[in-house]
Amino acid sequence: MRVGGSAATIADHRLLFGSGIQQRQLIDTSLVMLAESLRKLEDARVTLGKTVTEDTFMLGRLMEWGQAITDITRLRTTLRAQTDSAAREKFFRENQDLFRWSEPHFIGSIVFARSPETARQAADSLRKISGLHFSEAEAKAISTFAGKEIRVINYNVARNRNPYVDFAAFNKPDFPEDDRWKAAAVINGKILRQPLCADDAGEYFVTVFADTLLSRWTDSLTTALPVEIDWDAVEILGTISQK
Repeated sequence: MRVGGSAATIADHRLLFGSGIQQRQLIDTSLVMLAESLRKLEDARVTLGKTVTEDTFMLGRLMEWGQAITDITRLRTTLRAQTDSAAREKFFRENQDLFRWSEPHFIGSIVFARSPETARQAADSLRKISGLHFSEAEAKAISTFAGKEIRVINYNVARNRNPYVDFAAFNKPDFPEDDRWKAAAVINGKILRQPLCADDAGEYFVTVFADTLLSRWTDSLTTALPVEIDWDAVEILGTISQK
């Protein structure tokens, strides 16, 4: 089996999948898996401008190039889903039905304190300098207000999933029992019935978009990197497997 400059032999197949395959259907499945590995190997090789030596087994090449394949896959999928703003918003607009919520979400910042008065006053003060979210570093850095200990946390969470958010943002009557904090108040935030943008959908959006990008990428490899198969060798493989 060959894809561009990357090739796999019967010996490679046996190293990867063993020699105990008894059914032609299982052999066909393993050939598909091998082809997918070869395409990713060849894509990494071409992308990085490297030479794959032909005197090493397929298994060795996959192990040697495994990190490069992983990095390139992440670059084309997860990293793009996290950072490509234009692509993120385009995918979100085209697939909004995938991101509807069964419960409303609170998205914003909440301050915790040891008294309701401190929580309210800190929220009023911090509201003047913040958008919906502080950065994680900023949230951790805000540890006191008027000499009193406070804590700021960013949230993107559904109703009935976090008792502190339920109290501060969804008007639940009782603050959860806690040995340290006795009160909380919303600094800035919004309650949404469904996400308005990709950022509102959080990590679930990244997962769905990355999975879609992975599917598109592997489909493009199938088109761009056709596989050449020595069918005589496949028949030999089937004969070997039946012994």
